[in-house]
Amino acid sequence: MANKVQPTYEELSAKLDVVIAKLQDGSTSIDESLALYEQGVSITDQMAKYLKNAKNRLVKINQKKEAN
Repeated sequence: MANKVQPTYEELSAKLDVVIAKLQDGSTSIDESLALYEQGVSITDQMAKYLKNAKNRLVKINQKKEAN
C-alpha cells in the first residue's frame, strides 16, 4: 500500500481560498453550499493539525537546544 502524500499548509490554504470564494459568490445551491462548508471544515481541521505538529517540532528543537 502506497503512502498518501499529505498536502502542504500552503496547498491547504489555497484549497480553502477556493472553497470560500465559491461560497461567497452566492451562485451555489444550498446542497452545494453545505458540501463546500463541510469541505472547508475538513480543510481547516487539517490545517490545525499541521500547525499543531509544527509547534510540537519547534518545542522539541528548543528543548534539545536548551539541553545542550
